[in-house]
Amino acid sequence: MHTSLIPAGKSFVSSDVIWDQFRPNFPLWKNLYVTLRNSTFVQKQSVLKILQVASQILVNEPNLIYLESPITICGDVHGQLYDLAPLFARGGQPDERKYLFLGDYVDRGAWSTEVALMLMALKVAYPQQINLLRGNHEAREITARYGFREDCLRKYDVEVYDMFMRAFDCLPLAAVVDQTFFCVHGGISPKMTNVGDINRIQRVQELPLEDCLANDLLWSDPIDSASGAQESPYVFNDERGCATRFGKEALSRFLAANSLTAVIRAHQVFSEGYCAHNWENKPLWQICTVFSAPNYTGYYQNIA
Repeated sequence: MHTSLIPAGKSFVSSDVIWDQFRPNFPLWKNLYVTLRNSTFVQKQSVLKILQVASQILVNEPNLIYLESPITICGDVHGQLYDLAPLFARGGQPDERKYLFLGDYVDRGAWSTEVALMLMALKVAYPQQINLLRGNHEAREITARYGFREDCLRKYDVEVYDMFMRAFDCLPLAAVVDQTFFCVHGGISPKMTNVGDINRIQRVQELPLEDCLANDLLWSDPIDSASGAQESPYVFNDERGCATRFGKEALSRFLAANSLTAVIRAHQVFSEGYCAHNWENKPLWQICTVFSAPNYTGYYQNIA
């Protein structure tokens, strides 16, 4: 774990270091990453500019985006800035490789502000390459409880925090890759028969913690069972206090109804960095959880 610098005397980098002088609105992401790793602060106006441009790009994307491989799919990052470089080293550099991030960029990790800023800058620089989905932690109520709001106010101010949250409001909710894999932060929902139902959600807002499709997409979990069997296709998710737990029956119905092969999701930490369930005993699993924050919170000792 790396301890975040509490800014008593801030050191700011010049905007010339962050922005390409010959390409308008193009952040120099490698310079930005080095700046953030060195505990140097980006000037507030540059932060707001990155978030404003990112929001304009994101708000024009549909709730459900369609992507094609080759693509690297990443799970929760949770403010672990120092783990982004190894992630890109293994998955491919962002200017050369297409990425899909499944949400939960902030909270719990000490560098939440920096991670969120870095990913938004990459979205601005490579809007077709970098794809960002919304996780359950990209919300005002959750960030106020688990650290991002405090982190952002300590390093900047409420204006920057509010701009981050408005950018998070614009994040798409799910993706389909190669017409084969349904990708989402949490899981599926009894309120969704067809993936097209996702496009009916009014997403550009603080999503409610209540019984609705958006809540299930961000908060649901598969049951932890070798067989995938449970008393009904969907049950209330007691561990989360909201959304659902789903098993083999619900997942099989969803995949068949949408001519899909599998679900790829995030939202849960596993010691090996992933967990796949092959409830149908087919050549490929039907659901796989990926988690991209190694040694999560300095406690779990998981790989990513």
